[in-house]
Amino acid sequence: MPQNIIRKKMESTDIAVIIVSYNNLGTECLSSLSEAISKTNYPTKVLVVDNNSTDLEVHEKVPEYLPDAKVIIREKNYGFGRSMNFAAERIDAKYYFLLNPDTNLVDPEILNKLVDYLEARPDTGLIAPKLRNFDGSRQDSCRRFPAWHMPIVQRTWFNKTEWGQKYIKHFLMHDFDQSCETSVDWVQGSAMFIPSYVWRLVNGFDDRFWMYFEDVDLCRRIWQTGYRVTYLPDIVIHHAFQRASAQINNLLLNVIKTRATRAHIASWFKYLWKWRGQSIESRI
Repeated sequence: MPQNIIRKKMESTDIAVIIVSYNNLGTECLSSLSEAISKTNYPTKVLVVDNNSTDLEVHEKVPEYLPDAKVIIREKNYGFGRSMNFAAERIDAKYYFLLNPDTNLVDPEILNKLVDYLEARPDTGLIAPKLRNFDGSRQDSCRRFPAWHMPIVQRTWFNKTEWGQKYIKHFLMHDFDQSCETSVDWVQGSAMFIPSYVWRLVNGFDDRFWMYFEDVDLCRRIWQTGYRVTYLPDIVIHHAFQRASAQINNLLLNVIKTRATRAHIASWFKYLWKWRGQSIESRI
């Protein structure tokens, strides 16, 4: 963990829900989370870390739905993983629920179901609900570990070739029946439920990833410790998926004009360098 974090703990709880926002904190997320907390059997606290949003007043919006939540306003955008770590350092919990601000917890019993699942399976280090778009359509939220050429295939003319299409379908697990519960290589960081002892064992997210690949890296380290990453299709969350790094349909212009694209590329090189020389054998 970063050495400049003040290690001041809040009171302990069973579930700590951590949301990191930047101009995208949705009312659906807050209202559905409020309902889920009202239905759970487990003491639950919420921390919202805002990375200096410019388009909304998070400290005014959150109390409307979650009056007991703690809101932390940061002085600049520190990125996703680092701010998740920042919040987790400030609360003792048995479980951490890492949740995107653009989600809707459509099942009010979700917190009970997530805890009950892990209580019965001590060999599991992270579980993730099934993600759907808000219109109910499929979202590719569980994937295989990426090959070194994955971003090139996805973002260039290679994705139009037969070979490119075959690789993308394999990477996105289109050969897998996503109605089946199974262990997977990694899951999208939009909704992750993790026991605190596993979180501490892997030391949370790697702060070097400002955004992108921090979820791949976390899941890979969890597998490395001997715990499983599991996808749960019977628990559904709606997620307003947006590829911030692909706002412009031109790779060069995206690199020049979009910070998220530059962050995606930088994180990809950091990921390759970190795991250089080590096998990325799929777990499925």
